Amino acid sequence: MSVLPAWFRRFVPGLTALVLIAALFAVAKSAVASTSGGEAAKVASHYKFTRMPIAMPPGYHPAQSVRPVNPAYQHIRSWISSIGSSVALTDLTGKGRDDDICLVDPRTDKVIVSYAPTAPQSEVV
Repeated sequence: MSVLPAWFRRFVPGLTALVLIAALFAVAKSAVASTSGGEAAKVASHYKFTRMPIAMPPGYHPAQSVRPVNPAYQHIRSWISSIGSSVALTDLTGKGRDDDICLVDPRTDKVIVSYAPTAPQSEVV
């Protein structure tokens, strides 16, 4: 005869999973920089990110927000439309520094190669 009632044994796996999730959440939460006290600002100050425009070709206009997909994937078409975009820095001109951008945009289904905003103006054609 079992020590635990049958109804309690059904809940043990779920309770174990909830305890494990709560413990992992507590560990992960402690590793995040706090927004109070300026800790996040102090960490971010080392990077000094600034927003810069990317040179896009003339007539560039995103034409679609949801891509046409195979009928089997219609139920996840919005998610599929959000994946596939990417930006890569590279050295296409062979000058020894990454001052070229390769941009893949699923809104236009095109690949755009352009100069990075930080490329020296004397070398931009």
